[in-house]
Amino acid sequence: MQKASESAPVSEPTEHEVTSSDRIAHTPQSASVRQFLGELLRNIALVTAIVWVARTLIFQPFVVEGTSMAPNLATNDYLIVDKLTYLFSTPTRGQIVVFKYPNNPAISFVKRIIGLPGDTVKIADNSVTIINKTHPEGIRLNENYLTNGMKTTLQTGAANGEFVVPADKYFVMGDNREASSDSRMWGFLPKEDLTGRAVLRLFPFDKVEVISHASYTDI
Repeated sequence: MQKASESAPVSEPTEHEVTSSDRIAHTPQSASVRQFLGELLRNIALVTAIVWVARTLIFQPFVVEGTSMAPNLATNDYLIVDKLTYLFSTPTRGQIVVFKYPNNPAISFVKRIIGLPGDTVKIADNSVTIINKTHPEGIRLNENYLTNGMKTTLQTGAANGEFVVPADKYFVMGDNREASSDSRMWGFLPKEDLTGRAVLRLFPFDKVEVISHASYTDI
């Protein structure tokens, strides 16, 4: 019986001898690349959707321009505004809010809420007094967030310096009272023009902080 020589050369299969099972050996690599690209595109789409939802419905960045909120906010401060809270709750006195300027919605303002619906806001003797059902005789705001020497003047011809805030509207003022265009000049802020409340300052880096809002629990 003739034995096959161990040193006999092994010939490569010709093109006609290569079966489909031989050819499919290269397919998994191509499928793997396609699968990777598909997953990558899906992940990019998911992240994009999450960012869009967060920016549109939850948070939105704003850059401060001007000195109307000095000394608490300054030009080029980078703010993150919470847009979600006011969908489930009403604004409160003392909160710093961003809103569309009622006389030109293309412009956004940042101010502090001073008067709530139903309040009478009285400005006199360089101070702000709130008159409402809880305090029919009026209670003076302790605005400790203002720099000493800042004046709260009328800047308007309102009779007796009193502003009666209508339903679904707010009376807002900048902290830098002598350099702020606010409700003393152009009237009340409609609720629907509110964008949200400032919650975080991200820039400049040496001033990164959670925004502090004034609290008036006794009014």
